[in-house]
Amino acid sequence: MASTIFAAPLIFPASVTFVVHVTADNRYQLFVNGERVVAGPPGATLSLQYETVDLAPVLRAGRTFWQQWSGNFGSWRGAQVTSQTGFLLQATDMQTEE
Repeated sequence: MASTIFAAPLIFPASVTFVVHVTADNRYQLFVNGERVVAGPPGATLSLQYETVDLAPVLRAGRTFWQQWSGNFGSWRGAQVTSQTGFLLQATDMQTEE
């Protein structure tokens, strides 16, 4: 199985709504501040399936640490499109609550 791990700190203001869309080919887990937020994909299909998640409940004002793991089971894949490993996280505009 091929897998990748990516981790990065991000800085957030207090009271923020931060919605992301996430997918991978073919398995993934997204962690924020050590807490698993989402794993997927949500179902077995031959097209990419996205999860939409508001990260606000797990964000902290100031430095927030996020990590993603993605893996591909090659010919065992059972879901998604290829035997290549890929991960996509797309963020919407961050909304601050004043």
